[in-house]
Amino acid sequence: MLAWFLPPVLVLVAWWPTLGGFFLGDDFWMLELARLGFDEIWTSRGGWSGQKHRPLTIASLVVDHHLWGTAAFGYRVTNLVLHAVAALLAGRLARALSGSDKVALIAGSLFAIVPVHPQAVTWIAARADPLVALFSAIGALALLRYMRAPRVLDLLVMLVATWAACASKELGFVMPAAFGALVLGAATDGRSLRRGLVGVAATLVLAGVWFFVRAALLGTSGSPIGKQEEGLAGLVRLLSPGP
Repeated sequence: MLAWFLPPVLVLVAWWPTLGGFFLGDDFWMLELARLGFDEIWTSRGGWSGQKHRPLTIASLVVDHHLWGTAAFGYRVTNLVLHAVAALLAGRLARALSGSDKVALIAGSLFAIVPVHPQAVTWIAARADPLVALFSAIGALALLRYMRAPRVLDLLVMLVATWAACASKELGFVMPAAFGALVLGAATDGRSLRRGLVGVAATLVLAGVWFFVRAALLGTSGSPIGKQEEGLAGLVRLLSPGP
């Protein structure tokens, strides 16, 4: 039971000072996209969304903008909550792999406070990273369940989680490879191995389809670097009067 509660508590204890921070760098032009609302999420016209096409990340910012406006505190609370959930799921994944509550507690707690996380937690613009971690853990847990007993629901959860990770950040496209390594390490017999490979193949197809959809929307398969003046323009518009 402690493994369920300690990681989120540690996130709050370790990261609560970040809630007093303001917006930084790319936050400003991402917030400008959030002001445009949900119409911007699926389009490829200019700005950060058009360069990267991370619809779920932008969608989370749109929701935050509706709730908090230009108050940085609320956006930072969301980042903290996402990291807390990711830490909890990291512990659940360790529990599924090891069968040990103690291992789950250690893994979740270390994930909550490990010092390589600061940017992902404290920088609003880096929200895509905890989103990818969260969806990757959900997909991995569903894959492990599917290896034990092939249920359609687990396969669907795996596919949705894969798409969600890819739609949060480009890093999500490596999920099928990570899942493949997970299957090779967690398979206990030939049957579970075959089930796992079926799941990996399904996520690979889905990620491939989304990659080409994304490329069609962007007009390129890459992620061009944005112009610095766009960030400044976003800051000016954010702080200026108007709807």
